[in-house]
Amino acid sequence: MSVADRLTQQLSEKNPEFKEVWKDPERQQQFDLSCRLVELLFNVLGSFAQFEADLVRERTTEGRERAKAVQQALQLFQNRATNNMSVNDIVKVTGVPRSTIYAKRLVHNNGKMRD
Repeated sequence: MSVADRLTQQLSEKNPEFKEVWKDPERQQQFDLSCRLVELLFNVLGSFAQFEADLVRERTTEGRERAKAVQQALQLFQNRATNNMSVNDIVKVTGVPRSTIYAKRLVHNNGKMRD
């Protein structure tokens, strides 16, 4: 069920007259919400809302994955003495840029330069 269909259903349940007539107080006109043009416009707006919700979900997932990769890179960086990995190796394995690793290392060390 689309976003527009769910919204129409919820509004119709709360106000049974919703689908039938909508009054514009400024123009003293009534619009029949059951006409095809209004239904089309409502569905187009619902499609945009669904598209935006999907974009937000996708970007949130990408951000979460990137944060995990950065965390993994920082752990590998901190354990370089035991895992014998160079910074180049860490970049290749995690896909996290070298500059990000060094910048995040400074943040995690409270701005102190140390290995």
